[in-house]
Amino acid sequence: MKRLFILCLLTPLLVGWGAMLIGGGTGSSVPSFVFTITTFVEDDTFTIPIYNGGTYNFNVDWGDGSNDDITTWNDGDNPHTYADAGVSTYTITITGTITGFQFNNGGDNGTSELRVL
Repeated sequence: MKRLFILCLLTPLLVGWGAMLIGGGTGSSVPSFVFTITTFVEDDTFTIPIYNGGTYNFNVDWGDGSNDDITTWNDGDNPHTYADAGVSTYTITITGTITGFQFNNGGDNGTSELRVL
């Protein structure tokens, strides 16, 4: 069974059906969305909870040395697979625009613990 632990460090405008404008980088007035996940098995995956009908133009740094630009809800780079075996923690940073972000009692929320600080 996949178990994933998510810890949100920064939550700008995190809403169920709403939009998030997330910036980042030097001089940006809008912070990046940064959170950590802990994987428990080899080849564990994490999916950013976006859905059909939203507008997406963001970069995600997966915390394992890789990053991807996401422009559609069904982009092949989301979900992301973490290859490390055993318990590993990753810091994920999202920069850009997400219109449509929700767990809606599904996705990784069903087997994860989400903590917003």
